[in-house]
Amino acid sequence: MLSRVTFLCVVVLWMVSQVGCIFSGGVSTFSNKKYNGGVGYLSSTERNGQWEFDGPPPTVGEVTSRPMYRQVRKEAAYSILSSSQDYGLSDPYPERRRRITAVREMGAVSENGSTRHYYEVEFEFAD
Repeated sequence: MLSRVTFLCVVVLWMVSQVGCIFSGGVSTFSNKKYNGGVGYLSSTERNGQWEFDGPPPTVGEVTSRPMYRQVRKEAAYSILSSSQDYGLSDPYPERRRRITAVREMGAVSENGSTRHYYEVEFEFAD
């Protein structure tokens, strides 16, 4: 009786392993996407409801040659009396015309009566 149970267990395990081989030999797919653009960061300064020299942020669909940066660094400082935050933009992209595909405001910093807004933008090259 024990040898029959052992034999059946071996047969069942063998069958299960064969089914697993069939399923693991299925079709695999992959996605290879090429983007004609990227993600960048920029800022715009507002004072008393008016945009300063850098102008308003771009809108979706707009083509712009405005400087964009590859990296943004968020900094925060805290003390007993106050707290502050700031952003630093670095590693500029080469000058080129870009079509904006998405805009998200990351934050804003107020200082001396003006507000500097920081944006993450997705773009594609517009040649």
